Amino acid sequence: MQGIGTGLLSTACYVVAVKNLGSSIPAAAGALSPVLTAVVAAPLLGEPVTAGLALALALIASGVALFALTPTASVSPSAPNEV
Repeated sequence: MQGIGTGLLSTACYVVAVKNLGSSIPAAAGALSPVLTAVVAAPLLGEPVTAGLALALALIASGVALFALTPTASVSPSAPNEV
């Protein structure tokens, strides 16, 4: 029963975030969850931060930043298509 409640609550929170922020920010935050998990696990659980883990976290964070900061191309729906 507890898993059902947390599943429903997290889904409801995600829907509210998408509604209020648009889809790109919640998507970027979701992609950063492995980074946040590793960063929190190091001090709380004593997990080692190896060079491979640090590289992986840096690649994930830079990929998310690149995606989030890349301007999107706006397409005018009234523009005629040229072939």
